[in-house]
Amino acid sequence: MVARAAHVVVLGATGELGARVVRLLRAAAPDVPCVRASRRGRDGTRALDVRDPPPAGLIAPGDVVIDVVGPYTHDPSVWVGACSQAGAHYIDLSERPDFIARVEAAGAASPCAVLSGCSTVPALASSLLAEMIARAPAGDVTTHVEVLLSMGTRHRPSPGLMHSLLRPLGRALPGAPSLKAFRARTTRTLGNGARRLYGRFPCADLGLGCPARFWSGFDRAPLVWALSAASLLLPLLSDRTLAWLCRPLAALGALLGPLGSEPGSLRLERHRAGEAADVVEIHAPTRGLDVPALPAVWAATRLVGVEQAKVRALSDVVSAEQQRAALTGAGYRVVR
Repeated sequence: MVARAAHVVVLGATGELGARVVRLLRAAAPDVPCVRASRRGRDGTRALDVRDPPPAGLIAPGDVVIDVVGPYTHDPSVWVGACSQAGAHYIDLSERPDFIARVEAAGAASPCAVLSGCSTVPALASSLLAEMIARAPAGDVTTHVEVLLSMGTRHRPSPGLMHSLLRPLGRALPGAPSLKAFRARTTRTLGNGARRLYGRFPCADLGLGCPARFWSGFDRAPLVWALSAASLLLPLLSDRTLAWLCRPLAALGALLGPLGSEPGSLRLERHRAGEAADVVEIHAPTRGLDVPALPAVWAATRLVGVEQAKVRALSDVVSAEQQRAALTGAGYRVVR
């Protein structure tokens, strides 16, 4: 029997982010076979439920599995464990601190790559902030870092993306039970002159050895104020009720999309005592939703076909310098 070429399995390939991962993966590595999978097997995908173990023979040494099944409320240990046993690499795009912690626990002994949160936040933000901290002069102590993500409202939201945004609102922030998501707000004037409003959002540990604050916002300030007000009521809704509401809300968001704008931005700040913050900004004039999909694609194209690569951070696979170069090459502006 001739051994097959290593391939990449994309779980949730028909979703908003999953489809982007597939498109970007095919553009970056057209010779790498891609297995598109979804729960119902629609649009020519393979029917796979992330809650069930993978079928025999699907994953083998050197393969890569990318879990893009938002809102990441499922148990990841099923596929993380299967990847570990098969000698395959595991990647997901989750921002949820609890999900990332479960992945890390399930994949602790894996001989292969286990990269949870391989998206804008935490992986990309953590890599670039770590580079900023490492380049600081001796004695220039970092007191804390801030991550400020602004999204354009012209993008069509999926029910999964809507759920990922709404479920944390009003709930306690990790490590700070007295603080509730989106109750606190802050503003920034970006390097391009645009002023943005943000709400405080939960974030996984960035592993930088200092406190980190994550803020999420939009190009339209009234939407941020509306989400802040909604944070008073959303904790009262069950997961099932919220999931049901996210479908009409996503449809409404798509209907109102033309009233919004497309540009998005990521602002990274390294703060130090008594000095102005060091800042790096990433601007996405168009295709802003490709940015959260790119880190997983970068990692997958470097890991596929590689056996025994025990890495746990995006920067172990793609350096911060390479990440910045890839963003610039894709048409995004990286301003330092």
